[in-house]
Amino acid sequence: QLGEGVGSTGIGTTGTIPRQLTLGWIEEQALVVNVAGLGGVIIVGCGHQKVPNLLRRYDEAFSEPLYGIVGGLHFTVPEGRIKFGPLDVQRHLASGSGVFNPISMEEVEQEIAMLKKRNLGLIAVSAHDSSDEVIELIRREFGEAHRYVRVGEEIVISAPR
Repeated sequence: QLGEGVGSTGIGTTGTIPRQLTLGWIEEQALVVNVAGLGGVIIVGCGHQKVPNLLRRYDEAFSEPLYGIVGGLHFTVPEGRIKFGPLDVQRHLASGSGVFNPISMEEVEQEIAMLKKRNLGLIAVSAHDSSDEVIELIRREFGEAHRYVRVGEEIVISAPR
């Protein structure tokens, strides 16, 4: 079983993870699925909650090892994809520590290192809120564990070859 109160389905959530963004307070949660014989897979919508907070919540709530993470992690370096005029909305308003302190490549590399320590069997980062440069870095760092997130394509969760 995956964590307390999950029941026989093997599906649960991280519960809400609060975070202050430039434009206000946000509370997000992620879906967690127990894949038999492998462990938990976190499915993240839009990762404003940051990797350290997500991993801490997973560790607090679930006993199975973390096998994978799929979805948005908000790695908007060197830039985000949503702009309003000259303002990089994703980078300056929804990532990092405020308008004047957006997420840096150093922070991204630290969070990737945290994920690498978990020896993940699967990682698939959404292009909605992560740059192509960071997705390529993740592909290089995680090798066969990496999958692309593409509309209409399945991500099959299985042990690495």
